Amino acid sequence: PYLEEKGIHSRINDFSAESDIAIFVRWQDDQAYRRLKEQKDRKKVIIFDQCVNYFDVTGMYSGNYGVTSEHRDQILRMAHLSDIFTCPSEFIKKRASQEGIQSHYIPESIDLKHFKNNKTKENFNKKSFKAIWSGQQVKAQELNDVLPLLRERNFHLIVISEKKPELSYPFEHIPWSYYTFPKTILKGDFCISPRKTNNSYDLGHSHLKVGIFLAHGIPALASPIPSYVEVIEKSKGGKICDYSSEWASALDDIIINPGSLWEWSQLAKKGMEAYSTENVVQEYIKLFQQLLDSK
Repeated sequence: PYLEEKGIHSRINDFSAESDIAIFVRWQDDQAYRRLKEQKDRKKVIIFDQCVNYFDVTGMYSGNYGVTSEHRDQILRMAHLSDIFTCPSEFIKKRASQEGIQSHYIPESIDLKHFKNNKTKENFNKKSFKAIWSGQQVKAQELNDVLPLLRERNFHLIVISEKKPELSYPFEHIPWSYYTFPKTILKGDFCISPRKTNNSYDLGHSHLKVGIFLAHGIPALASPIPSYVEVIEKSKGGKICDYSSEWASALDDIIINPGSLWEWSQLAKKGMEAYSTENVVQEYIKLFQQLLDSK
């Protein structure tokens, strides 16, 4: 819709369509490769977009996610045949460049027409606060290092996921839904997003997991994943916490100075406006024009 407003018309999965640009979004199997070659033969500009760092083989983690040698082979052949590789992480862009692939970073965007609800000052006018996390059920294990710190400080925890995970700490589970998420997210007072930083799979993730919270005016405490660092440092809407002592200190600060949550909330919402779909779409248009001009 945002591209349509700018006069750029799109067709989805119509390989016979007359178009200037063919974009392959997060699809890299044998069929995708054949389709890409077909579009290349039709003299179209080819953009290959990927949200995961498949350049480094990590093996599969429990929960059935990770990177295999097959993933790496698939992404390399797609990327090398494309005119440009796009990704929502500076970390992935750097890895692509190291592989000799022309790459371009465009951050994940937040559709503020859908994610339009916001925290108010009155929401933070209370004595106890709720931590909130959202993600796939299998990824909830990321919370384990922080759960004891929440327990020690009597912070209530909300988990939004497609299925209820098993955790060692009592929590409120809310089933994830695209339609209800913008409202249910407001039940939390601050987001927690701990994540491993010792592997290239996690380091390549986009900011979306914390960005959606920030856009709603929900402050974030997060591990130093590069994209998390980018949005939190730019917005000043939370804190980056690397070690257990830093997580403990950040949680203590909320107890000691609860007014900081409202201060962070205002900064977070304002800072994430730059990442709205309305603004980020301009980056796509600029890239499209550059590619067409150089064709």
